[in-house]
Amino acid sequence: MKAITLILLSVTLCISHAEAQEFIPLNDDDLTRLGIVVAPVAALDRHSGNEFPAAVITSPDLVSLVTVPYAGVVEKWAVVPGQKVARGTALASIRSQELLEIQNQWLNALAEQQRSESALTRDNRLFAQGIVSELRRMNTLLQYEQIKNTVHGLLTRLQNAGFEPDNLASLLTRKSEFGLYVLRSPVEGILTRRAFVTGEYASRFSTLASLQALGQPWLSLRVPARIGLTLNVGHKLTIGGSDETLTVRQKDLIVDETTQTIEILAEFDMSADYMPGQVLTVIVPPSNGGISIPAQAVVHNGSDTVVYVQSRQGMEARALNLQPAGNKYVARSGIQAGELIVIQGASLLKGMQLGLGSDE
Repeated sequence: MKAITLILLSVTLCISHAEAQEFIPLNDDDLTRLGIVVAPVAALDRHSGNEFPAAVITSPDLVSLVTVPYAGVVEKWAVVPGQKVARGTALASIRSQELLEIQNQWLNALAEQQRSESALTRDNRLFAQGIVSELRRMNTLLQYEQIKNTVHGLLTRLQNAGFEPDNLASLLTRKSEFGLYVLRSPVEGILTRRAFVTGEYASRFSTLASLQALGQPWLSLRVPARIGLTLNVGHKLTIGGSDETLTVRQKDLIVDETTQTIEILAEFDMSADYMPGQVLTVIVPPSNGGISIPAQAVVHNGSDTVVYVQSRQGMEARALNLQPAGNKYVARSGIQAGELIVIQGASLLKGMQLGLGSDE
């Protein structure tokens, strides 16, 4: 300790007092004796930046919601959450009084259509023979077109419940159970949620289930407005502690008044097996780049943030405009990649610059 104190006193005698001093004349031997360590600075990489928690979500572009076309009771589920399904796979069966009424209306309308078609065929023949008038034939044709449109409308409503030609044929032969319909997957993907349990009543147009189409998961995170406003679509993010990267795909254009944050949505660049709802740590690098400055290299001199840069003249006290970036700082200007800065002993140099010493 005495030797270091003597070195400090001898050095401070060679420099002018206090803040006006720009360089501290130290050579490599002095740095070694004082325990001062220098290291080169580098440009920011994707592991440098602020860290935020982020939740894994399904891609908003790939989410499919299965809705209930007709109110009813969920009678049976055919799949469980997490199960992969092909397009057209049966998800659940619904027992619906509303559907039962439509089915009966459709059957009655079909019978009425057959009668109306027979009447039109008869009147066309009688009109050709001059037995009936043109007005009667046109009235019969109008009735036929009306009932035909009714049948078509009811058929469309049945098709909305997933009924196809084979199902409709079964209804006609009374081989199918009336009032029961099956909801099927509209896409190939994974069932992520069942909104109702067996035996529960689901109202019309309510969401029965959600599906994640096959594709990359996304992350949702909220960042302070000052950071979010600098991020744009295409900006790269990194998962903390890994080499996994993401690309920003969407961001809110409105700042949350309560939290003063902005929501960011990002998509994984490569295949990822995270489950929706899982929370990860995301590193958000500064959008404009810069030089990464370790926190231990920075000392404060009043309102200035200072680092010590090694040069031919000695150790230069250089004031930089620094911005926090996680456990580091970012310098936009005033320093270049490759320059040597003090990463251990910066406080000691500050004391020397100010002419401080010790007699212990």
